[in-house]
Amino acid sequence: LLTEPWRLVTSAFFLGPFSMSFMFNLVFFVIYQKRLEEEDYPLGFMGRTADHVWMMLAIVLVLVPLAVFFSLKVLSLSFIMGIVWVWCKRHEQQELVFYGFAFKAGYFPWILTLIHVLMGSSPFGDICGIVAGHFYVCTKDVFPNTHNISIMNTPQFMYNIFPPQKVAV
Repeated sequence: LLTEPWRLVTSAFFLGPFSMSFMFNLVFFVIYQKRLEEEDYPLGFMGRTADHVWMMLAIVLVLVPLAVFFSLKVLSLSFIMGIVWVWCKRHEQQELVFYGFAFKAGYFPWILTLIHVLMGSSPFGDICGIVAGHFYVCTKDVFPNTHNISIMNTPQFMYNIFPPQKVAV
């Protein structure tokens, strides 16, 4: 790991070999990243690429110690669950339909976890993603409003790399 530090981040983007599982995970990744990217503040990151990239890095940085603790080799499913969690927490009351069942978005990560368990997967990867996403939501959205504490502000170097963009409405 010391000679290959990029593995800390790239393990979150490896979706495995091409398969049906790969396709489902890619679809979830694209759909929820796109939803976050196209919505305006405070629900999304429209025109704020630095904040969007910082969210992804924050989720990965929380996942790495959890992955070591739970011996997770690949973090992509956890990473996707973290992104889904962020979107769902910001849209808790939105109605979703999944395989013909309607429910509030706030329940969707738990429903996905249940489906993964019913399909024979371990819930630890999903739960790690939920924990990482929840950490981000709490430190970025909740604590600044409830305790006047801002610890998840995007660092200036991220704005230097990804300057804010003007978005036409």
